[in-house]
Amino acid sequence: MPETNINNNLKILKMLINIFSKRDNIIFILKYFLLCFIVYLILRLLLTDIFITTVSYHSAILLDLMYLNNTTWYNQYIILPNIALEVIAPCVGIEFMSIYMALVILLSKSYKQLIMGLLLTIFIYFGNIIRIVLLGVFGNYFIDYFDIFHEIMGCIILPPITIALSLYFLKFINLDCDKNEC
Repeated sequence: MPETNINNNLKILKMLINIFSKRDNIIFILKYFLLCFIVYLILRLLLTDIFITTVSYHSAILLDLMYLNNTTWYNQYIILPNIALEVIAPCVGIEFMSIYMALVILLSKSYKQLIMGLLLTIFIYFGNIIRIVLLGVFGNYFIDYFDIFHEIMGCIILPPITIALSLYFLKFINLDCDKNEC
């Protein structure tokens, strides 16, 4: 059993060495990181306030439906019967949107792929709303454990959604290219 793990680790190490030994791959990775940074700056500097308002509002609507009109929303604050949540810039998922959108921009070979990929970003947005709603529900009942749950939810919801969406987009590109001979 341990020998299998060592062999698997060696295969992964060889794969990484192959990736970073090819000049084109290094250039691609550098372009990706630069594009992630640029997309992040655009979203962060130009759209953060809009994201804060809309994410907190949509989260408050869902929480209000769950708590039968016992939820109050004011700008970035969601007030529940036992807890008040403040939605701030790091809470709106801009980092994950940037990671995904940079991948879409870099890999798209047609406008159809670009538009389709960028439209799928909405799943990250709604995944983040679900995260905030779950935080509100949990925090309302278990306020003493809110901080722990906040840290866990940040790791459990958005990274897997971003990875799954990226894999779906890669599959979409391959299927689209097979049909249209990219």
